[in-house]
Amino acid sequence: MKKVQKGKKNSLLDLIMNYMLVNPFFKISFIPVVFLTYFALKLHNDIIESVTNLECYMVRSSSETSLETLIFYHVAFLFGHYLFTFTYISVIAFFICNNFTRAFRLYTQQYLSIKYAGFHSLGSGKLHSLIKRRANAVTILARIFMKHIYIGLAYTINNHMLIYKHFGLRIMLWNSVMYLSFFLMYYFVTPCIKGIRDKTNECYNIVSNKIFGIISNYDVIKAYNNDNYEIRRLDEKLQKYQQASFHFDTVLSLSKWGQSFIVFLCYGIAVFMAVYGVGFLRLANQASMLLYGKIFTTTLSKFESIGSCIPYFIEQSAIFEYTCMEDLELDDLLESEQVSQLESKIEFKNFGISVNDKVLLEDVNFEILKGEKVAIVGKNGCGKSTILNTLLRFVDYQGEVLIDGKESKSLSVVSQRSIISYIPQDPHVIEGTVLENIKYGNQNVPNEQIIKLCRSNKTHHVFKQFENGYSTNVGENGKFLSGGQKQQVSFMRAIVKDGDLYLVDEPTSNLDKTAESDMLNLLLNMEKKTVVMILHNPKFLSDFDKILGIHDQRVSVYTSYNAFLKDEHLY
Repeated sequence: MKKVQKGKKNSLLDLIMNYMLVNPFFKISFIPVVFLTYFALKLHNDIIESVTNLECYMVRSSSETSLETLIFYHVAFLFGHYLFTFTYISVIAFFICNNFTRAFRLYTQQYLSIKYAGFHSLGSGKLHSLIKRRANAVTILARIFMKHIYIGLAYTINNHMLIYKHFGLRIMLWNSVMYLSFFLMYYFVTPCIKGIRDKTNECYNIVSNKIFGIISNYDVIKAYNNDNYEIRRLDEKLQKYQQASFHFDTVLSLSKWGQSFIVFLCYGIAVFMAVYGVGFLRLANQASMLLYGKIFTTTLSKFESIGSCIPYFIEQSAIFEYTCMEDLELDDLLESEQVSQLESKIEFKNFGISVNDKVLLEDVNFEILKGEKVAIVGKNGCGKSTILNTLLRFVDYQGEVLIDGKESKSLSVVSQRSIISYIPQDPHVIEGTVLENIKYGNQNVPNEQIIKLCRSNKTHHVFKQFENGYSTNVGENGKFLSGGQKQQVSFMRAIVKDGDLYLVDEPTSNLDKTAESDMLNLLLNMEKKTVVMILHNPKFLSDFDKILGIHDQRVSVYTSYNAFLKDEHLY
């Protein structure tokens, strides 16, 4: 079984490999962006030199070039520089937006690939928070890298070469010391900041999960008047998050102060030495000092941009890398042997299963023949739903589960689920229209066929009475439908999928007696379909071919209702 492996991740490398190099738009736009940046930088150099020439002209009132010409060149350079800058920034902005949608899709798909137990161990609140925050982190990281780090480094290297051109090797090397000191400081501070940010993220996710739980359990909270109790519990978690955030912000502020101090110290030393004639003598005239000051100001601006983004980059990297997927098992999807139909039977041999170290079933043996209608009965918590979850490949087990003689674990998860029509106890209605929910079982069935199936399965009158019929929006989690209407939608979703094996978990709890009888009779009279149903109403047990009674970690098989009646008290 595949697992997500632990390992040291590199956010920047991951960003480049998974969001840049594989992005068709990035491949097309990369070279044009580089050229646009190059021309923008060349014009930026011309702007610096033109401003210096204008200032020197104003001071000396003499120059080989007229004032009008100097002004014309300055304006032309400005216009060209901002034109090229606007163009490449626009291209980068489109790429960043594209990354946002890509990240949302990728992360949702990643978490859906986790096996059932791992998925539910994380919880829906935490998963929602992880997907949203990690997708936002990708967007922010791409923006920081493309708009700040890439541009900042391009300007820094350009200014470095401009210093070499005008002032020589010694001053260029001195500026290299400044650059190196700047980045070394962040190299050593980064692990500390990242560790603190990881703790802050963990506290945030705990808070987010708690808030989601409060919202999800509104009815129970209000019914028991526990508003204040829940707020107190939330406040305890908020206090921990507040402390972690304060710690992170303090370290972040100190690192930014250190950045500014290093840059100004190096600049101050260079100017001091030039003024007092003890070094860097090529700066010791008015024009050179003005030009160097402008280059430094530009470099400082880009350094501040990079410096302010590096802690934020670290912060978002921690969010980006915080997957909570380490060592969780993944579905094998389409990588194993395929199964397209149930041909003869399903066998459970020496079958056993445990949940959270509690043994539910042990050394169980039974078989389900194709076309049989099988009821499962037993007390709450005895393991009835676990049998269905085993066939759905939601849980692991001991022993063997054979589908037409092939071990279930050797079959592709996707293909095994493709032969199953599942009707859960909780209907799980998805936001959208009634029709979209019914077609969820098979998107390729025409609308006309859907209505025909609803008529033949006695549910058409339920959906037709809605204000907009089958086009009625069910709302978030089906809030506009009653419990019975949701179950009718869930039932028709399974019918439309038309699997060989129907797994049904107490489907009639919210239905009236007529609707309950209609649904069960329809399921029991399906030709060539195998139905395995968890049932609490003994009224219908006599209609099943086989009854599986679960008691004391064992499964008893009854081939007749009369045989079951002798042990009915056990269930």
